Amino acid sequence: MSYCGPFPSDYRNALSEHWYDKIVDEHIAYTKGQGFSEFMASKALARKWQQDGLPTDDFSTENGVFVTRGLRWALNIDPQIQANKWIKKMCDDLVVADVKDADYLKRMEHAITKGQTILLQDVGETLDPTLDNVLQRSLIQHGKRWAVKFGQNEIDYNLKFQLYITTRLPNPHYTPEISTKVNVVNFIVVESGLEEQCLGIVVKAETPQLEVQKNEKLTAITKGKEEILKLEDQILARLNDDKINLLEDEELVQ
Repeated sequence: MSYCGPFPSDYRNALSEHWYDKIVDEHIAYTKGQGFSEFMASKALARKWQQDGLPTDDFSTENGVFVTRGLRWALNIDPQIQANKWIKKMCDDLVVADVKDADYLKRMEHAITKGQTILLQDVGETLDPTLDNVLQRSLIQHGKRWAVKFGQNEIDYNLKFQLYITTRLPNPHYTPEISTKVNVVNFIVVESGLEEQCLGIVVKAETPQLEVQKNEKLTAITKGKEEILKLEDQILARLNDDKINLLEDEELVQ
């Protein structure tokens, strides 16, 4: 989460293998075969991302985790605009702001105060200093109210606010200062992901009914997984409630 976002899949895998070797050398307990994506996001959630347009390869799923689970807002290197399309489909009532628009800072300010989700797209190698406190989440608390310094002004900060950032630059050079403010995520299409995407296009063109069946199955599986997770949460909640005796709970037994 902290180090691998900017790198391609080969480097991420090599780095992970080096870490595992070090873990073994230091006799640190760990779970063999534990995948990063599976640990940080459920399979049901990953399928939901794929339905929203995220490619199905492991590299893209890792990126999905980086974007949605990171403690810093994600800046996505996205020359093929796959992350851009995925975010637009994933987020309801998304506000889109382009840095080339004259009023994009006003849109940002409105989204921050109203608690909206905003996509800031097509950024360059530098980010407007006006956004520094927002990117670093340098919040100010006034009683029950939160605020943030936005340029020269202090504005209300709604905790529901969400920010996504994308750039179409294929090989941007970001300074260490920017890397400390945002989570840089490399969304450049890799060979394995391109193969899977091309296969999907061919299947859709030659046998479109198979593509329809696949999407229907994925939707059914996703809903089933979500229902299982809800039931598991209900069982854990009941176990945590000292007032409920599971052996006498007829509703749970049924």
